[in-house]
Amino acid sequence: MPTADGVEAYFFDRKAPMDWRAAIDADPDAPTAAAAVRAWAVQGYGSLCDYRHKVGQLAKGETVDPRHLPTLVSAIAGWYRDQEKEATERAAQNSKPQGTVGERITTTATVTTVIELEGRTYGYRTQRRRLVKFQDTSGNVFVWFSSAADVPDQGDEVELTGTVKDHSIYGETAQTVLTRCRVAAREPVAA
Repeated sequence: MPTADGVEAYFFDRKAPMDWRAAIDADPDAPTAAAAVRAWAVQGYGSLCDYRHKVGQLAKGETVDPRHLPTLVSAIAGWYRDQEKEATERAAQNSKPQGTVGERITTTATVTTVIELEGRTYGYRTQRRRLVKFQDTSGNVFVWFSSAADVPDQGDEVELTGTVKDHSIYGETAQTVLTRCRVAAREPVAA
């Protein structure tokens, strides 16, 4: 069930099961999370981003028209997305260059970003290119410009082996640029 439908059923559907409502009400973190989401939404009022402005405008009011409920409820996903982004950025502030240029290094890392780049054309063939960013548990950031057929998905934990090509700074984050990478899916450790 979409979140907007769940919220609408919670507030407006008299036939909604009472045990379902009781389970939602019993969550001790719900009021705190709701207040944080609302504060995040209200901060967007006046933003240059149309979406953030609209959500902020809706969150400022004490009531919301049912036709605007899905837009307002989408603030929950936006807030969670911003929380994840901020956590990743905070961890990346501790990033330090790893290895020396030309050295082959291996680390366990999580894929944080996969961006499709413009392909290179060689005659009749176009080579697919992607920018893949990884982050290890210490917050170190690794970058790989891949032309491989398969790359891991965002969120995958992998064993990354590559040759250090360069040390660079993007924004305020130090990163290690790798080339000739081998990526192996990390097997979960049995507890």
